[in-house]
Amino acid sequence: MKGFMHPNDCFLYRKEYANAIVCPECGESRWKYGKDANKKKKISAKIKWYFPPIPRFQRMFRSVECAKNLTWHANEREIDDKLRHPTDSLAWKLVNTMWPSFSSEPRNLRSTLSADGINPYSDMSSKNSCWPVVMVIYNLTPWLCMKRKFMMLSILISGPKQPGDDIGIYLEPLIDDLKLLWESGVECYDAYIEELFNLRTVLLWTINDFPAYGNLSGCSVKGYKAYPIYEDNTSSIRLKYGKKMAYLGHRKFLPHNHPFHRQKKSFNGQRQLGSTLLDISGKTKGGLNARRDLADLKIRLELTPINGEKIFFIPPACYTLTKKEKRFLLKSLSEMKVLRGYSSNVMNLVSIEDSKLNGLKSHDCHVLLQQLLPVAIRSMLPKRVRYAITQLGRPLSSGVTSIPERELLYQAHRYVLENTVDVQPYIEKHLIALQQQHRSRSKNQKWIQDEHNRTFISWLRKKVEMELATGDVEVSDNLRWIAHGPHPVVTTYSSYAINGCHYHTKSHDKNKTVQNNGVSLVAKTMQVCSSKDKNPIIGEMSFYGVIEEIWELNYNSLKVAIFKCDWVENSGGIKTDELGFVLVDLSRVGHKNDSFIFATQAKRVFFVEDPSDSRWSIVLTPPQRDFEDQYNDDELGDTVLNCQGMPKATIDIESRLDLDENTPTYV
Repeated sequence: MKGFMHPNDCFLYRKEYANAIVCPECGESRWKYGKDANKKKKISAKIKWYFPPIPRFQRMFRSVECAKNLTWHANEREIDDKLRHPTDSLAWKLVNTMWPSFSSEPRNLRSTLSADGINPYSDMSSKNSCWPVVMVIYNLTPWLCMKRKFMMLSILISGPKQPGDDIGIYLEPLIDDLKLLWESGVECYDAYIEELFNLRTVLLWTINDFPAYGNLSGCSVKGYKAYPIYEDNTSSIRLKYGKKMAYLGHRKFLPHNHPFHRQKKSFNGQRQLGSTLLDISGKTKGGLNARRDLADLKIRLELTPINGEKIFFIPPACYTLTKKEKRFLLKSLSEMKVLRGYSSNVMNLVSIEDSKLNGLKSHDCHVLLQQLLPVAIRSMLPKRVRYAITQLGRPLSSGVTSIPERELLYQAHRYVLENTVDVQPYIEKHLIALQQQHRSRSKNQKWIQDEHNRTFISWLRKKVEMELATGDVEVSDNLRWIAHGPHPVVTTYSSYAINGCHYHTKSHDKNKTVQNNGVSLVAKTMQVCSSKDKNPIIGEMSFYGVIEEIWELNYNSLKVAIFKCDWVENSGGIKTDELGFVLVDLSRVGHKNDSFIFATQAKRVFFVEDPSDSRWSIVLTPPQRDFEDQYNDDELGDTVLNCQGMPKATIDIESRLDLDENTPTYV
């Protein structure tokens, strides 16, 4: 359905304004004219498209399968204390409590609206804006909610600029339909039950770049109640000059010895960083009011504005560029030639005369901060500032933040502990303690080892915390953070480059013409003849597998890259033929309780299907490259985690602070 908009977004030409020709407020004409002004061919100055949801809702219930699926939330979902679907949210439960007549009919729809700006054209340098408003039905199962046919395009807003605060004007017809669906409903035929019923709908959320936590929980994520769980421990204040909110002590709820107790809030300002470096008026985050607030809070006093005779002088920050440096930075960016489709034409984004970057899309900001800006500032700014800016860009596209299953995270953390030099003395102490505590089973090495695997993590954490509290034993920083455990949020990657080798996950290589997911490992392991074997033998064994996932564990002071692999079962899954070729059956997956290895421990292999028997794959090993650290920066220093467990004594897992060739790169 085509809708006619006022060119200045004053109103929509409908209802009382349906026949209006000019705006009663600004006098702007409804029409624009073609090239031939004499013919006065009337063309609407602005058009928006509206797709009514009611007919589509009615068509959904005319499908037997869809009609059945739309009652999943009431009849089939699992009910527990976990938040796995919007039906488990506070907003959903609030509707059930306040309007029982609505919730008593499981076919009544609960939905959300989502809107954001996109670039509808393949030309990324286009400055036109397009805002789709999409309605999502949440009655369905999690795997159907996000399917294309259940994500309904309701409104399409296009034009030379984004709608901004005027988006409410565009939403008027949709709001009218939603009011109708909520207040009186519409007649609908249920093909699954074969009966007519009155369909009603409620809109639970509207999403437009708002944090997902607030949308799902129903809690406020901004203003004075921005920390709903720990609000009693958080001081929410409105800044005196900038009029923005600040949250002081937002980590007070954590124990004092918690690794994140005093960690500063991470920065994720892709769009603001370029404006801050170029000191663009109205765009920088370090303006006069911000500096006044810092002084009021007694923070970074060296940045306090100085009151001159006529104007305030704002002291330059460590990242402030001079006029000459700004021009040099923009000139460097404008001369960069990038791959086709890599980003917008950088030359079109740069305005050297105005010292600005214009028309940046989200992808351009992403590329700029990740790769182009660190290159352009190589000859300016202090080294520590260049390093900080370079590090800011790395997490933005390196991987996805995800929360793994607790058991998998436990398994990964245990592997790090078992292969860390600083932890080895504690492993021996724990094994001795288990043997003394369970004397009747002290000779059963397999049972002792299994019990050690089960209890060591919690035992080590308490042991190190006690030593830190008493101060009787010197505890290294690495041991302190590792014993506490990794952050529950794990960064995952589809590709990873380390020690001169590129590794991919199996899913990444699925549709590729090359493979980089095969790995091998030679490690000491406990070998048993059967489940009743009480005296296993420790010996070296070769393992072959494929990379399923690539994780980066965050231990606060250091990060550890590990591969989660599907390892071929050694018994029956690996054999050597008469010609000396090693063959593996990749379908026989074993060692599921020990699937992680350090990224530095992996050796590259690739698998070729055996022409004589498709069940088997031949293992081929490419030449291994020597990779040496030829760069050292004493100014920044290194943080090194020593690990062991591989054939050649120790392995170093490094979380480096310098930018040398040994720093892993991410794709």
